[in-house]
Amino acid sequence: MLFNMIRTNSHCEQSGQQQGVSASRGREKCSFERAGTSRWSGFTKYIGIAATLVTVAVHPAVANAAMEQVHDFESGKLDSLWCHGNCPTVTNNIPARTGKYSMRSSLSESSSNIKRTEGIFKNPTGRRMTWNKDYWIGFSVYMPANWKHYNKFEIVAQIHATKDPGESQQQPPFAIYTGSGDWKLTNRWGTGGSKKEWSLNSVYEDVGRWTDFVIHYKPSYTSSGVLRVWKNGALVAQRNGANAYKDNAGPYFTLGLYTGLFAATDGRPAKVVYHDALRVASGSSARYQDVAPPGTPGSGSGSIVTPPEAPESGDSSNDNGDTSTDRDGLDLVNLFDGSGLQMACHGNCPTLSSQFSRSGSKSMKSTVSTSSNNKKRTQAVVSNKSAREMVFDRDYWMGFSVYLPSGWQVPRKREIVAEIRRTPDAGERSSSAFEILTGDGDWTLRNNWGSGDRKWSLNSVYESVGRWTDFVIHYRPSYKSTGILEVWKNGTLVARRTGPNIERDAKGPYLALGLLKDYTSPSSQTVYHDSLRIASGSSARYSDVAP
Repeated sequence: MLFNMIRTNSHCEQSGQQQGVSASRGREKCSFERAGTSRWSGFTKYIGIAATLVTVAVHPAVANAAMEQVHDFESGKLDSLWCHGNCPTVTNNIPARTGKYSMRSSLSESSSNIKRTEGIFKNPTGRRMTWNKDYWIGFSVYMPANWKHYNKFEIVAQIHATKDPGESQQQPPFAIYTGSGDWKLTNRWGTGGSKKEWSLNSVYEDVGRWTDFVIHYKPSYTSSGVLRVWKNGALVAQRNGANAYKDNAGPYFTLGLYTGLFAATDGRPAKVVYHDALRVASGSSARYQDVAPPGTPGSGSGSIVTPPEAPESGDSSNDNGDTSTDRDGLDLVNLFDGSGLQMACHGNCPTLSSQFSRSGSKSMKSTVSTSSNNKKRTQAVVSNKSAREMVFDRDYWMGFSVYLPSGWQVPRKREIVAEIRRTPDAGERSSSAFEILTGDGDWTLRNNWGSGDRKWSLNSVYESVGRWTDFVIHYRPSYKSTGILEVWKNGTLVARRTGPNIERDAKGPYLALGLLKDYTSPSSQTVYHDSLRIASGSSARYSDVAP
């Protein structure tokens, strides 16, 4: 609990009407009245998004945060949330994320409002965010086991714009979408339809259980904006810069269900989504731990994220206690500190360099320029051809680090710094099953399996220039439903999918590290790699290969 509060009346509004709520409970999480004096060293604070601007007694850990709210719905009522469209209800018909109750939002063809059932903070002025102020919002979402997608827009949480008089309502500056069947985050800003999307994992992987989100949002229509999003403790979206429209008043947060599914009456079943553990904090001292739903990785310690499969600190041993990565399949440790590359060249040969190093004294340097023999590719692969090819439906773990020097430039063309390449059948063209791309200025992951592909757009590459970026890939190559792909970046799980992840070939794929580019300008580009480790087999795991 972030702080204790004194109970006042709370209301729910729909179509101009208010519903009274009992004030009999002595302790509540989301209604406020003036407290006489602080219980901790005289600290006071002002609540910016509550029913009125009031002073409350707060815990010293969050005493400098300007706005605090906790909504666990344990009164059995909506408390200080008002209705946006239809009114959500409070229920105990599913196991809550915290306590006994959660908020239920439903829509059907017979709903009074067929698009929107949401909760918003009560006071129209107080709910609006202040420009260039840090807001932290944490909550949990529960998609029922029978949830289905229909490829119609569906939003389960959003930051809603406050349009200026005479303007048309625009799409939300930030929203969490589920209508495609995947979790998708979208940020919009400016007048020209600028937007950024992050596609995450399938919603079906999360049905029937609670999914935790934390949003760090500094609303701005200038370069000072900040947006970061964590899902189940993993940082899945991040960008700096403009992240809202230029309106007189700031945006506001809404939680519930908003969909275009029932715009036409065609007999589709009702949609239901649940929310719980809503917490909001703002100000320069607010932080992740203030709002993360209890038990979310990173919510109870100084570390923001801990990848679920990552080892305890310092644990790099195998099951037998040996600190090597000796496994029963393809295994390799190459720290590039020897006298030679110890790998085979793919295109031009990379070289060893002592200019930068992730571990030891050297790293692998890959340069492609207009004067190179091969104008597109400088890569290294495992030397033995039969050993480098992966076995279908076998687990492979690959860890390595990438360094983009300070002079790196965005080519706006395809640029690959690591890939898993197919071994094509006779008469077929070679292609990649998995790629880490940097050419458009963002870290982008792409999985291609012939009949489809999937992309994950991460943060800006410029945030990583001049320092090492660590990757771990868990890959079970398969052209059937048994495939697995998971990717961690700097210890954070940033991509995951199951199912086919490569085309059907007679021989398995292989890892290639280095630089592949499809451009002539800039005329020369260089990338460095280090700390390559590969382990395979059923007992291989994250800790064997993580840099």
